[in-house]
Amino acid sequence: MTNIKHSFAITFALAAVLLAGCQPTEQAAPSAASAPAPAPAPAQAKFTFLNAALAKQVPPSGEIEAIKTFAPNDTIQAVAILEGKEGNAQIKVEILDKQGSKITEGTNSGAVVLKAAIPVELKAPQGEWGEGDYVAKFYLDGVPSWEVKFNIAK
Repeated sequence: MTNIKHSFAITFALAAVLLAGCQPTEQAAPSAASAPAPAPAPAQAKFTFLNAALAKQVPPSGEIEAIKTFAPNDTIQAVAILEGKEGNAQIKVEILDKQGSKITEGTNSGAVVLKAAIPVELKAPQGEWGEGDYVAKFYLDGVPSWEVKFNIAK
């Protein structure tokens, strides 16, 4: 009878341990700090880049006579045509040679109310542009947005 009591006690203890191990444990609710943050909504572009042109001058009317060939001593007006909500836009223009090396750059910012032309004046680094083919690369608020090919000829 003692053996039955010991067997019963051991079986009961073993069953209690096994059942305790099978009980669901409470899990702490995730804290706000450990929960992943929801993804931000995609930003709406403030401005749309409509066009870009190169000219020798920008008249007050804003009507630009686009030019593709310049003389070595010309100052180039790189003009970004933007449309969008009211605000300020930052335009940067890089002039690259046909190998893709940066020759010069210029920046300008301007107010945009529905539509605007923002000029960036570019002068040759050594007073004269070398003859050849170039690319004017336009950036709107730091984002590459437009390219215009042109050349310098005597």
